[in-house]
Amino acid sequence: MDGDDEEQTRQLKELDTRYQRQGKNYEEMPGSERGKYLSNKTHYSPSDPDARIAVKPGKPRELYYSGQIAVDTAHHVITHAESFTADGKDCRDLITITEQLQTRLQRHGMQIEKLLADGAFSSGENYQYLEQNNITPYIPLLGGALSGSEGFIYDEQNDWYICRNNKLLKGSGRVVDDGRGHPVKKYFSLQSDCKNCPIRKSCITDKAKTKKVQHSIYKAELERAKARQQTVKAKVMKRKRSSTVEPVWGTLINFTGMKRLNARGLKAANKMLLLAATVYNLKKWLKFTTPKVITKAAKMITLKYGEGFGLVKNILRQLILGANVARENFSVNHCAW
Repeated sequence: MDGDDEEQTRQLKELDTRYQRQGKNYEEMPGSERGKYLSNKTHYSPSDPDARIAVKPGKPRELYYSGQIAVDTAHHVITHAESFTADGKDCRDLITITEQLQTRLQRHGMQIEKLLADGAFSSGENYQYLEQNNITPYIPLLGGALSGSEGFIYDEQNDWYICRNNKLLKGSGRVVDDGRGHPVKKYFSLQSDCKNCPIRKSCITDKAKTKKVQHSIYKAELERAKARQQTVKAKVMKRKRSSTVEPVWGTLINFTGMKRLNARGLKAANKMLLLAATVYNLKKWLKFTTPKVITKAAKMITLKYGEGFGLVKNILRQLILGANVARENFSVNHCAW
């Protein structure tokens, strides 16, 4: 856990309260009692301290690492691969990946124009970073503190809200956490304005004394993302992302041993992911540098005369590769993960 002793004590109390609240939901559920209350705040692996407890729908609660890859949509080439700890959201890794990927591509005279990702990478901070670097993000917007209440008009110049009864809701100007990790600004009405308001019952509850409205500090970026999400192009990009990244992950998991790691430590996990991505890209490179006619002929020789002619095929392939190095230039217009 992070923080000093007082902060850690507060986190443990909060965790205990949550466990007590969820205990009723677990009463009639089958399974081990021990697994229901595992948390990274209270448990860790002595043999692999970098691994983190994580769970996904349909998956067991176990120790995991988070692997992220970036794939070129034009040729399905893996342009970046990196492992992270599994105790955070995917959206925290996007800026780190993009910075490293941009640096690598610029050395080869290429740049990212559009970025495709699933909703797990959605955050106001990510939208802002991508727009500042002239990258168009096609990331589905998922919940979060986007805007104020319906019927309330935001005056950007004066930084306040106007309610349906033409009363002002003002804030302190401070940025605070909304309790879910989103930085927001909060605005409150005056108690005297709400006390005798004719539309009070349709606006706030009987126990509430004032009306509260909040919005994200990335309100402008989130609204642009929401508008972009409604376009036809965004729907096309969503399908393109699925058809680009998911098959690559399937290949890595089923054919390069990424289903389960046999190493310990974040560095070792990162090495294994890099090796798997290297194998995938080498196979992809061979398809681009070896003429299909020669490749099919070499396969026919091997099938017809046995494994002894595999050596001949390898020699032919090496000669072809030597004559065709750098024949293909990849253009990274879209990058997806």
